[in-house]
Amino acid sequence: MNTNLNFLYRSFSSSINFKHYSSSINFKHYSSLINFKHYSSRNYQNYNIRNFFTSKVNKNFNNNDNNNDDDNDNNLTTKKLISYWKSLALTLVDTTHDTLHATPIQLLSITLNRKTLINNIPSTELPPLGTPLPPNYHLVYFLPKDYDNELAPDGYKTRYSPPLSISFTKRMWAGGELLFNPRNPLLIGQNVQMTTKIRDVEYKISSSNRNNNNNNNNNNNDDDGPKDETNEKVFVWLEKEISNEFGWSLKDTRCLVYMKPHDSSLKLPPRKIIKSNKEPEFEKIIYPSEILLFRFSALTFNSHRIHYDHEYSTKVEGYPGCLVHGPLTCTLLLDLIRDNLSNNNNSNNNNNSNNDLIIKSFSYRALSPLYVGEEFKICGKKSIKNNNNNNNNNNNKSNNNNHHHDNHITSFNEGAYEVWAENKEGGIAMKGTAIVCNK
Repeated sequence: MNTNLNFLYRSFSSSINFKHYSSSINFKHYSSLINFKHYSSRNYQNYNIRNFFTSKVNKNFNNNDNNNDDDNDNNLTTKKLISYWKSLALTLVDTTHDTLHATPIQLLSITLNRKTLINNIPSTELPPLGTPLPPNYHLVYFLPKDYDNELAPDGYKTRYSPPLSISFTKRMWAGGELLFNPRNPLLIGQNVQMTTKIRDVEYKISSSNRNNNNNNNNNNNDDDGPKDETNEKVFVWLEKEISNEFGWSLKDTRCLVYMKPHDSSLKLPPRKIIKSNKEPEFEKIIYPSEILLFRFSALTFNSHRIHYDHEYSTKVEGYPGCLVHGPLTCTLLLDLIRDNLSNNNNSNNNNNSNNDLIIKSFSYRALSPLYVGEEFKICGKKSIKNNNNNNNNNNNKSNNNNHHHDNHITSFNEGAYEVWAENKEGGIAMKGTAIVCNK
């Protein structure tokens, strides 16, 4: 047997309560989720993960069926399983190809109710060959190609999901970073390729006051206080790089958070309200209709049910309604910046009048959900921070990632813009910082 798996046997023998996990892990799903043909370099492809667990039960736990691990043991076991999956997942590198046809970005521009697509090209006209893609419009390419029976119950793809997806079934878009190459933009008509890999995985358990009525300073520290299994989260950072014949054009880092399923007998905690202390220089009201969410889901081939299935969103996941896509909000914020790059920041004329400045990077973080039918506002202002501070990423993991930029690119910084989306209570739903530069 593989040396790594022997080590895994030994490391789990003292901590796994298989009676507990046999009821919570769907081994058939687990086996299909960790598809070992993708790990041929480590010779895992012929090993059945179900046999691993069941054989371990038969050999070492026949007499321990009545033992109950405490919460710390269960959390430790989950952490080890996530760590094991991480060691496999970090070896994954997927490469896909696509052609940047004109119709998808035209339809996206119409979906976002824009009069112009880019460079004063009307949204009602098909953009010609050589037209640059607006920031984040690459979302309508490299679409997922999963059959229905390969999707999770919530309609989302399982390719990059944690191995315990039977437990971590609730997922949301937490934030990310976009890096654009000003010297090599994506253009309509190009044949391009995208590589996708998991950059990092992190398992966290939030502190809980459920069993502790004493309020003290340590309650705000995730490393202190009693741990609550319902507050377990797995953060997965995906890194996507799109390139054409001249090299890389776009680097897209995304952070997805996976959580335990919602207890339908309990109400979700109220949406946290963090208000901005900044005065916007430009803003726009957005009404997220069911049609908008449906069209965006269709264009991006996103079958996550929280965006279109009201009954699922409310009764299964406990939300008050369908959620606005995180990438949709991100795209709206980037469009807001594009429309206000001119000197007249107070005019939102949607005509992309300034052709000298472009967005070089954008880091963003989602703070709270936006819901269908609830009007929200997107706001922005030019930042007075210096360029070094502007490069700070709102997403901590993106901060730790050292991107290797060409020197000629970083020398083109012209300034920064801060943008945010406010929900109906005035709280920040998403915030981001964009660096702009000369073409």
